[in-house]
Formats: sequence, C-alpha cells, structure tokens
Amino acid sequence: MAGYFIPDSLRHANANSRSNTHSRGTPGHGAGNHNFGDAPPTRANNPGYPLWHASPRKARTRHEPARSLCGICGCPRTSARIHGEVPLHEQDLPRSLRSSAAIIGPGLIGGSLALALRKRTPLENIHVWARPASLERTRRALPDCLVTGDLQEAVQGASVVILCCPVRAMGTLARDMADAIDPNAIVTDAGSVKVPVLETLGPIFGERFIGAHPMAGSERSGIDAASPDLFEGATCILTPAPRAPEPPLRRVREFWESVGCRTIQLGASEHDFLVALASHLPHAVASALAEALGQADPSARAIAGKGLRDTTRIAAGPASMWTEIFLDNRENLLAALKNFRGALDQLEGLLAEGRQDALEDFLSRAGDVRRSLE
Repeated sequence: MAGYFIPDSLRHANANSRSNTHSRGTPGHGAGNHNFGDAPPTRANNPGYPLWHASPRKARTRHEPARSLCGICGCPRTSARIHGEVPLHEQDLPRSLRSSAAIIGPGLIGGSLALALRKRTPLENIHVWARPASLERTRRALPDCLVTGDLQEAVQGASVVILCCPVRAMGTLARDMADAIDPNAIVTDAGSVKVPVLETLGPIFGERFIGAHPMAGSERSGIDAASPDLFEGATCILTPAPRAPEPPLRRVREFWESVGCRTIQLGASEHDFLVALASHLPHAVASALAEALGQADPSARAIAGKGLRDTTRIAAGPASMWTEIFLDNRENLLAALKNFRGALDQLEGLLAEGRQDALEDFLSRAGDVRRSLE
C-alpha cells in the first residue's frame, strides 16, 4: 500500500468527522474538509490536511449500490461503476487497514507481523500487548508501536485483533479482552493447530472470528528474531467456521495478503491433518534424528557437514512451544508418524536384503518429492 497517505483527521479519532463531506465534485458529496488538492498536503500549506492519492495504482473495478458510504469517513455518497484511477476514499481499501491493529503476543510471529504492517501498509496505529517480563525488550524492538501490558488498552479501537500467543493461552486472553474489542472489529489468530482454537475462540467472538495459520517461521524464537519480510510469499491457511459469513472472511483474507501472504482456505480438521504431515512431522523427525545423534558417538558431531545441520535445523525451535503443538495435534501427528515409520521400515528392509535396484528406486522417488517442493 505504499504511496497512500491517510491523515490523522480521517482515522475516526473525532466522531464529528463523519458529518463532513467531500469536495472535488464527487457525485453525492458536497463541499467539506476532505478535499483533494494538486499538491501533496502538509499542515503548513493546507490546514485541512487532506487525503492525498499519490500512487498510480489503479483501483479494482467494482459495482456499487446507488447509495453507499465513503470507505474512510462514512459520508453517504452516490456512485456509479468505478474503475481506473480514483481517489483513495473511493477505493475499496481493506477495512482492516483503515484504522489500527492489535497484536496479542510479540514473539517471532507477532513481532514480525508488527514490523510487516509498519513496512507494507498505511496503518499508523499498531498496538502490541506483551507480558510484563518482555515489555521493555518489545518496546526496544518495536519503537514505532504502542507496546502495553494492559490487554484492554491494546485492543481498544482496533479494527483487527490478531492473537499470536500460544494456543493454550488464547482462551483466557480472549475472555479478558472480549468486552473491550470494538463490535465492528475482526479477530484472527496465528496458531499452528486450528480445531482447538476454533472450539475455544468461536463461542467467544462469534462470526467475526476467522482462524488463520501463516506457514512462516524460523528455528529462532522471540521478538529479537522478528523480521518484516517473514510473511513474504508464505502461505496463510484460513480456517473459517462452517457457514462463516463472507465479509469477515474477506477482511481477514485481505489482512494477511497485505503483509505478503498467499491465502488458501481449509476446514479446521483438514488443516490439522495436513499440517501434521507438512509441518509437525518434519519437526518430530528432525528432533528424533538430533536425539539419536546425541546418543551416538560424539565424534560424529565433530565431522558433521551442512547436510546434517540443514536436516536438523528446525529441531532447534523452542521446545515448550513444540511440546504444546505436538500434544494439541496428537492424533494427527501419531498417524503421520505411523506412515513415516512405514517408510523407514521399508528403507530398512531394502538395506537388509541388499536390493540395489529397489533401493535406488526408493531414493529416486524421494528425490522427486523433494524437488517438487521447490
């Protein structure tokens, strides 16, 4: 969203702004204090501090009802089919990017999300809730965000709330902040397991909650490992409840896409089954390999090369977090481990029998699968 400028006066800080209307002769708008000049606005040369559309990006073509509301200030206006280059107030800017975001939990994911929002979107107000022990470190890492230990202060006025905390902590935090969240806000999360999240947060937030899982991470953890580019090109899996309404789903989709994600949609149960294979099993196998290496001759580690380091890299992830993930998705992970054990037994059998051709076929198929991931 680079190139867009949204002044403080249009961020609904003042409820009276809704009574103003636009100029520039837009159909359905009279004269008012949201004008669109020919020069970039400054407080010195334009006391109204108007909205300035500085980007050549073209708005998407869309139809509107005969009478609708301005997406930013809420003024009623009449519009026909809109396409091509238009002022920002007439563009369908995602609602989640119009006001402020509240991030609950500033670890690797939450911290990276705050940095990505600051880098990629026009949001000026990014609130981050952190526990007392990490407040000062989070403030140093996110100097352009409001970092607070007060949960209700963090979510107040936010148009989107994102829970980036451990799955088992979400229920308590959600109940503590539910009453302080704006009734028009959407709520999403970044948890690695979705059935427990949906069962916990669905009854608290209702239809405005849309689960999400950005498939992005690192063996490093905490706010110090955060990166504004963590989500660039990553897949974010949306897991709405059955019969979830389209408006909150669209807003959550646009939110995650705004930080660089590619979104897909799955049911919560299907997500947990597939993620057990694609994410949780690899971590379990890497951990088992590292454990086996630890029990072997220590000299083996002294001669280890890049291959072993690459294969076991993710085993260095935070043990407490992965313990919860494994247990929360236990049944699916057990099934995935059973399938893996079958492949391992097959490999062991081919070696024991000395079947060269079959062993080569096994390794060739495995190589094809690996190359398909590129």
